[in-house]
Amino acid sequence: MLLGAPALALLPREPQAVMMGVSFVRGLGFGLCGVTSGALTATLLTPGRRGEGLGLLGIVTGIPAVVALPAGIWLAGHHLAPAAAAAAAAAGLLPLTTIRWLPGRGQAHRTPPAARRRRSAGAALRLPLIFAATTIAAGVLDSFLPLAKGVPSNLCSAALLVQAVTATFGRWQAGRVGDRYGHARLLSPALIATALGMAAMIWLASPALIFAGMVLFGAGFGVIENATFALMIDQLPEAKASALWNFAYDAGYGAGPAVFGLFAARIGYPAAFALTSVSVLAVLPAALRERKDTVSRLVAECLG
Repeated sequence: MLLGAPALALLPREPQAVMMGVSFVRGLGFGLCGVTSGALTATLLTPGRRGEGLGLLGIVTGIPAVVALPAGIWLAGHHLAPAAAAAAAAAGLLPLTTIRWLPGRGQAHRTPPAARRRRSAGAALRLPLIFAATTIAAGVLDSFLPLAKGVPSNLCSAALLVQAVTATFGRWQAGRVGDRYGHARLLSPALIATALGMAAMIWLASPALIFAGMVLFGAGFGVIENATFALMIDQLPEAKASALWNFAYDAGYGAGPAVFGLFAARIGYPAAFALTSVSVLAVLPAALRERKDTVSRLVAECLG
């Protein structure tokens, strides 16, 4: 209700007066849906196939990004913003009809508390920090690529579509590979791919580099999404892991554009995109440490 109903207030041609209030209420609804659906999904997945299940969840959550974000930009660019608001309202309200079919508690597969290892405060924040670094970059791309000078709206829509598709595919494949070989192994290469994809935005005059960068960024971001969530579920209670993962997503997605805007106004878009790429690489040591700790834990379990 919080996500869908307020969108109806955006149907007028000039909704600026109510935009902030509507965004606040819809943000609450989106946050509640994200945390509860993620936690519920995690409890329904068996540990041995948890990554694959989260990958399928990524497909379900990725489809709206693939369709809605580019479509919303296109509709706004063609003076059809009310149609976008109506679609957003319907997307939020129609799922209310499915709530009665949600599974009960007895069908959950919870990870026993003993299976979760105790971690220091710094180690517990490592995965949210890694994920937040990539969501900062994602927020920058989604917010500022459409505003970048010299990038036509049609090119921007197509590039964001490519990024969303590759992110969804990357998240799905990361689940299957992570279940087989370990999710921590995927963090470092995914961060490098994400950083390289962001760095490609330095050359905004080249459509080929923009699309290549979007492929790299989307693939890396999708892998990071799945791997961090799967690892956090292994280490924390499902509800807490989902809340922390979603907080990292929202905090990074909100803080990234705010900080980027300050830098872009002074040094320009290409240099600001380069700094964003460097900020992603800054958490690479944390990813390497996470992999090392995971390997050490597995060796200890085998010896014990």
